[in-house]
Amino acid sequence: MSATIRSRSRGTGLDKYKFSPRRTTGKRPKVLKVAVKKGGMKKVPGAFAADKNGVKIFVREGRQRLPIKRLFGPPAPEMFNNVQIRESVERKARILYAQRLEHELNRELGG
Repeated sequence: MSATIRSRSRGTGLDKYKFSPRRTTGKRPKVLKVAVKKGGMKKVPGAFAADKNGVKIFVREGRQRLPIKRLFGPPAPEMFNNVQIRESVERKARILYAQRLEHELNRELGG
């Protein structure tokens, strides 16, 4: 048996990752920090969180108030091209496949 996984995606909004500060009201923070990868949070200069149909992270494109641009993290296909990530996902998929196969066979056989 074999399977093929295809992934097409734009980047995921930075608001889906861990970021600080999460509050969108009150005093504006000096710098916004985001953790896209495991480990520490990185500073994103000039970025701010705004509550527009849910909290999203933006940055101003110039020195003026407008326009603003929403910030995104790396797309899933790009992350999946990383050999370490791909091997980790494949390892976990093999383990889960074996567990589910055994469970479903036992269920079908009535045991």
